[in-house]
Amino acid sequence: YLIKELTAIENVMLPGLISDSNKKKVEERAKFLLYKLDIFNRPPHLFLINDILIAQNTYATDKSIHFFKNHKFIKSVGRIGRGEKELVRPSLIGFNKNDKYLWIIDWGRVNFLRYNMDTVLATNNFSGRKFNFKKTISYEMEVVSDTSILCNTQYEPPYLYRILSEHKTQDFAKPEEIIPEVQKLDHPLYMTTFYYDPGKAWIYMAFRNLDIMMCIDTTGKVIFKKTFFDKIGINKKVKDDRNEISTFWGLKVFDNKIFVLYNGLEYFQGGNVGQPIPNFPNKLMVFDLDGNPETLIKFSGEIADYVYNAKNNELVVYSLSSEIYPLIYYKIKL
Repeated sequence: YLIKELTAIENVMLPGLISDSNKKKVEERAKFLLYKLDIFNRPPHLFLINDILIAQNTYATDKSIHFFKNHKFIKSVGRIGRGEKELVRPSLIGFNKNDKYLWIIDWGRVNFLRYNMDTVLATNNFSGRKFNFKKTISYEMEVVSDTSILCNTQYEPPYLYRILSEHKTQDFAKPEEIIPEVQKLDHPLYMTTFYYDPGKAWIYMAFRNLDIMMCIDTTGKVIFKKTFFDKIGINKKVKDDRNEISTFWGLKVFDNKIFVLYNGLEYFQGGNVGQPIPNFPNKLMVFDLDGNPETLIKFSGEIADYVYNAKNNELVVYSLSSEIYPLIYYKIKL
């Protein structure tokens, strides 16, 4: 691994969390969100479409989706509510690989919605097309085509993944067949972060409770499987009554490289006792598309999510080291 030293070039705050005219109230609200609503159990999501950065605030009370470009805020959409063109509880965002459509799953209505990106950015018309997919609850989503999506089936075993379209449903990848290690756990392994490559129809995935990164196709065939993280200097694990486990967060692919957030700790601080507090990652690992390690980036604080803009050599992270939760832009060439 090459260790990269990072230098922040600019901080950007999410709209609604910072205000020069009412800073005291905003700071109190930030503490309230942190300590009362437990938003750390749902880390915020960051997405990159062309040069547009999208930050999704899962626990928003007004508008939940925020757009930035060139370090500047553009607009917010996705008003929370039960009216027309409103979202009850938006939880997932996905994109077509041609960057034409923005997809949202509204858990409040269990709706799959597709929006035209040009319309969303250029107008105030936030109206999406509803798809009549089979109802599926998922923490992750990847867009397969203009009319179908791929999601994990955390609550619907025995398969890991499901492709949803208007005319058919395809389930595949039984965990015990492709990951025998799952049998060591006393809980089902359906929590994955993954990326879908439409050209190869391959799925790159990492598991939150196992030191494993894999690539499979849409039949469940294993392309490669890596279990080598204890061999590259990140071997700090927590041993409990069950086994040694570690935590992955946020596998993504940018510029033909695999990015994975990591901390090497148990999923929750102190185990699953009382109100659990997640251990958030403080390392970002970069691999080539065959799973070979290239770069290890270490942060001084915890990171909830990130994107990498290869065009501008910018790594954008959503930092948890402050109660205001800033977006931090790092200039780095990977």
